[in-house]
Amino acid sequence: MSENNSNQVTGSCGPACEGESLIIEVMGKDHPEGHSFRIFDETNAEQQEGLENRAVVEELEGSVLHVWPWQREPNRNLWLEIAADKGDPVRVPFLQSATVVNRETERQRHVILPIIPTTLVSGVTLKRDNPAHHVMSRPGFIYLFHEGKLWRELEVRIGEQGVTRYHDVALQNYRQADGKFEPGYRAVTGTALSEIWVPARVDGRWISIHAAYSESQWPGARVNYLQGKPLARVDRCSTVNMELAEPKHSDGDTLTVNTSFTNAFLASDLAPQRSRNPSTEWQFDRPENYLLDLKGDYAASAAQEAIGVHQRQEYPDPDDPVHEDERPEMTALAKCLHQTLKEVEAADEATRDNEGLGILDWPENTQTVEDCVKDARDRLIGAIRLDDPVGKLRYLQQRRQVAGWFSNAAVRRAKARPYFDSALLMNAAVVPSNIGGRLNPLHKYMSEINGEGRRELERSIAASERKLAVEYGTNLQADLLDLLRRSWAQHSLVDLFTHDGYDYAGAFHFLASLIQEVVMEPEECDVLAAKVDGPRDGAGKEWLRRLCSAGHSELLYSLLFPRFRIEDLEQPYVLPSEPDENSGDGQFRASELASLEAADLPETELVKTRDGLELAAAAEAGVFLTAFASSLRTGAQTLLSIHGNMWGTIQSASQPLISGNQQLKDIDAQLKSMKTEMDRLSQERVDAEKANADARANAVDEQNEGRRQAEQARQRAQANLGRIAAQESEVDLRLKNLAAQRQRLLKNVIKAQMRLYAGSIQQLRASMPFLMGNVRLERLSKAAQKGYLVIGIMGMEEISEEGLFVQMFGDITEQGEGGAHPRASTNRRRARAQGLPSDKAEDVLVLVVPENEQMARILRHLGAAQRQYSGALKELGIWERYAAQSSNLSAAATAVVARRVADAEAKLERALSHFERVDGNLQAANDAFDDLEVNRGTLRAEVRKLEETVTKTENRRLYRVLNSPLLPAAVMLMELHNVRGGNAAFDQNVRAMGLSNALARSASAYYDLAYASVILTERFLQNVVIVERVSSQFMSRNLATPFFKALEKIVGGSLTPGKLLGGLGGMLMAFDYSQEANYLSRMGNTGAAVGASIAAAGGLAFAFASVAGSAGLLFLGPAGWLALGVTLAISGTAVMAWFSEEPVEIWMRHGPFGSMAEKPFLKEPQEAYYRLASLLMGVNVVIEPNPLRRLALRGELVEQDEHRLAALQEANTRLRVESAFPGLFKGAEMVAVKPHLQLVETKSERGYLLGVSDMSRTTVTPFAKPELKNHVLLEEEFDGGTYVYLKTPVTRSAESQRWLGSADLIETWTYHWNVRIQLQIQTKEGEAPMVFPAPDPEDPLVYNTDDPNHTEPDFSKKGRPFWYDEQVRYYG
Repeated sequence: MSENNSNQVTGSCGPACEGESLIIEVMGKDHPEGHSFRIFDETNAEQQEGLENRAVVEELEGSVLHVWPWQREPNRNLWLEIAADKGDPVRVPFLQSATVVNRETERQRHVILPIIPTTLVSGVTLKRDNPAHHVMSRPGFIYLFHEGKLWRELEVRIGEQGVTRYHDVALQNYRQADGKFEPGYRAVTGTALSEIWVPARVDGRWISIHAAYSESQWPGARVNYLQGKPLARVDRCSTVNMELAEPKHSDGDTLTVNTSFTNAFLASDLAPQRSRNPSTEWQFDRPENYLLDLKGDYAASAAQEAIGVHQRQEYPDPDDPVHEDERPEMTALAKCLHQTLKEVEAADEATRDNEGLGILDWPENTQTVEDCVKDARDRLIGAIRLDDPVGKLRYLQQRRQVAGWFSNAAVRRAKARPYFDSALLMNAAVVPSNIGGRLNPLHKYMSEINGEGRRELERSIAASERKLAVEYGTNLQADLLDLLRRSWAQHSLVDLFTHDGYDYAGAFHFLASLIQEVVMEPEECDVLAAKVDGPRDGAGKEWLRRLCSAGHSELLYSLLFPRFRIEDLEQPYVLPSEPDENSGDGQFRASELASLEAADLPETELVKTRDGLELAAAAEAGVFLTAFASSLRTGAQTLLSIHGNMWGTIQSASQPLISGNQQLKDIDAQLKSMKTEMDRLSQERVDAEKANADARANAVDEQNEGRRQAEQARQRAQANLGRIAAQESEVDLRLKNLAAQRQRLLKNVIKAQMRLYAGSIQQLRASMPFLMGNVRLERLSKAAQKGYLVIGIMGMEEISEEGLFVQMFGDITEQGEGGAHPRASTNRRRARAQGLPSDKAEDVLVLVVPENEQMARILRHLGAAQRQYSGALKELGIWERYAAQSSNLSAAATAVVARRVADAEAKLERALSHFERVDGNLQAANDAFDDLEVNRGTLRAEVRKLEETVTKTENRRLYRVLNSPLLPAAVMLMELHNVRGGNAAFDQNVRAMGLSNALARSASAYYDLAYASVILTERFLQNVVIVERVSSQFMSRNLATPFFKALEKIVGGSLTPGKLLGGLGGMLMAFDYSQEANYLSRMGNTGAAVGASIAAAGGLAFAFASVAGSAGLLFLGPAGWLALGVTLAISGTAVMAWFSEEPVEIWMRHGPFGSMAEKPFLKEPQEAYYRLASLLMGVNVVIEPNPLRRLALRGELVEQDEHRLAALQEANTRLRVESAFPGLFKGAEMVAVKPHLQLVETKSERGYLLGVSDMSRTTVTPFAKPELKNHVLLEEEFDGGTYVYLKTPVTRSAESQRWLGSADLIETWTYHWNVRIQLQIQTKEGEAPMVFPAPDPEDPLVYNTDDPNHTEPDFSKKGRPFWYDEQVRYYG
């Protein structure tokens, strides 16, 4: 205590011996120097030094009394004086008109309470638990308001030794006559204090003060605002009752409800703790554990716990996962992961060592320290609690950076695993039980993976690490959102928006980054997660949408966005006549931001806040320099980056308005179903028209009864056409109604989007008026005119329902499958066709900028540079692929290719020099399988339809076929087919099943063919002498040798060569099936192996049936053995069919995560990925009628490109090449699609010579390759693949007569397309590409560039490896 002029005594004579006195009690003891009392007259003009010198100081047990004799003294003013290091001492008023008081037995009537400011510190919520503890305030400023005025302003400083001191501001030097403060900032001149003296009791009444903490000094405008607005001061400050009581919050409890009404308490209630060091304590998820640990053991124990968890994640056990409540300190865990990455990644050592600076700064050696509050506790002084929400926001933001780093590092760890690629595909396509809200049909195959396989799968995609990162990020997001919703936190953020210059811009940057963190869902940060339901909505996005909808009624919105009317966005921005005044309330000040547009970097000493310094440092480092902003001043670059972050955040929040709209989803599903129904009807119509034409031709050609039947067929076809037309009309009407409903829903969505974007548009225009002032919303009809550059569709304005439809000229579209789809049209016919209201066409607003503006010029130059770069990159990729094949080229060709590669690299370098600073954010959208279930479902539906057709046919013709004399011929043809199939698959069987299995299968097929030939010859040519002689002398001759005689006794009848040959066939069948049973058993298909064994037993039964005599063999005669063989063969075959496996099952069982290894090549990482990708790629090659042609011919197709429109009008056929991997064919430097088309003409001649002899014949002629260019009209990409629009010649017929009219001929020319496609995907530079489709997982065949079967198409064969053809389907 600094009371140099007083007389100190150790006791008191008490009220009895004391005259009239003025007594002030200072609570606590052993007060250090720095505070003293000064007495002035009531006008504060004359200091009463004589009276001051007569003061007596009495030290009591827990306080100190300052006693002044006051006999016959008038009223005086008492001031508290604080020593200063510079200038005059700091003085603040304490008592006005002080006079005599009586000594009290407890607390005196005037009490000063020395205090230290504290705050509550908590970490990251875990299981809804987030204990908070009282700790000392971090460095910053303390503001104390007394009687509505700022009473004291102190800076909190922490020295290098961890000692906290408080330094006053001489407020009297800055306060004006009206009580307001001068603009700007105030110098800190007070000496270092270890306690702050604050009035606690005045005239016997305990008082309350308003107190606040701020990490940076408030400008004068902020102080004036809070002094003049009592309600705002209550919102911003804590109201502290200075009467000592227990703390309202108990240490260790979770702070669920924060109240700004607190009370003073003794420092003895504070736990022993370290001094504040945010850069260190913010590395902990539980910072209070670090602060309350004086011995320094917590960091070491947390690191050991993290090592244990990291080891469990490196070798995960699906039955013992790392649960959320086992989460260690994430920085320590990140350090462990970082160390592992250094060991497994082949990266530069320096890069590794510098990685994660500022994020992975874990305190390795924490020293033992003294309790920083011990002195305050021993001296019995008080403490008050001041909230620090901005500090908590910064802490959570820093922890979010750790979460982001850990999530990315987990992905890197997964990529270092050998089976990462396969695991990623599995995680996206097989692991999810539901995709798009429906059951995933591939999920059932997960049952093929056992515990060890699941462990390897989880390791390969870092499932444990990613799950922990998502849980951690979810807790952080919830904590951030909860804090941003709190009123007291929002009022603290206002402080940051009351500064100027870069400090003001820094506040925008900070708050925008916080909102960005809140809006980004943790699952969206997990780039390896299977995206099964489209963009995710969440509480953060919903909060931002409500914030923007509420407008300026929300405090945060008023900080970020200006006040405006929606109509203002359709006009150029008008600069205000006067700059915006800083009123201290943080409201948006456009002129302050606009002042930075033409500014460069500020002087460091002029920047006052942390956000301003960080923003200036980032700008100086070139962080905000992009291709678009390269010609702008540093301030403009900085503002563009801030607005870009905010814009991206709003865009993210707006996406679920469409993707999460269930009504839109339902309508889209109905539209898709209706379009499928329309396609089906179109196919029926084509078939009916063909049937009608055939019937008409037959009616002319046939005679009498045949003509009558043909006429009946024509009438049925006509009736069918009428039915189809009626159904098409009904479906078309339903389509239009659904389109109209969708349009109405989209209007509401567009309005909501407009509410989101409008504030950001005006913010951009107001803060950058010279660059963006002329950016505005224009109606499309005007924007389509010359003089405007359209930079985006923003949505519709909020206008009355009556004004939603106005006349305009032009169309607005959105790009989608098959080209552009309409959003609005001025053409009424097109409007009606598109489901828009027919009386008025809808106008929309687009974001435009006049072409003569600087921004338009920059965008044009940027677009040109981007096109140049993309073209150069694509050209380089083409020539590099040629270079990779240089071994097959001549020396001269190789030299040419090398020169072209060098030229392409130089061109790329030049393009890159123009584009090297383009900002780009790589988003891993792992939604490659959103349409997988739909594709597979469609395929299954077609298979079921085919099976039903086959069943109906069999039921109708089975009896007649079985009893037809043609049955032997059918058996012969079937055996020929078996032999042919065996020959075709022999090589594959050798590779897949082994030589013995393949030989057994082929031998059995050939023997069956030979035996069937003998039997059929004997049956049909039995009257031929030589056949009869061979049959009687060889096939039916009894074998009379002793061996056969003995054998006849066993079999119960005579033996002939014919019987033995039949028995041999049965034995070969048994051997073949037993071999297959062995193979299936090795493959793990036990059910099919049992079926093959049963079929093998059937073969034995057939063998016994062939040799058994009438007396029987083993109690059964020939008929019995035959019946048993048939039963066993059919049963075994049925069991094999029931347990037949799909290729995916084989991959799952024998691949990298399976428990079996019969196919060792599936354990090789690259080969395993290649085979799985081929299975899941889902490439479809479909030839269908051009669905856009009718729209194009009717003028209902919105198309600006005349060349494309003409092609769509002429093309009657469309080739659709699509994949379940969206975007597989787009962009495509690494994907080479090799399509081969063949147009085939089939000429059919049908006629009779003299009405008797049939002269029909068919000739097939492929078109020559040069002719195809006239029939391939257009090729374009869409999200799922590629469209090729083809012109197929129309079927035509002609009648003619030959041989002097004796022969009537009808000649018909039909045309069809054959397609063969091969995909080659380059996964890594310098490696051979993967060629699709890959062989089945059973087949170890490898692509060979020297094998023409692998490299050249063969239109006469289907089902060849490495060629897509079997999925070609024809419609119409």
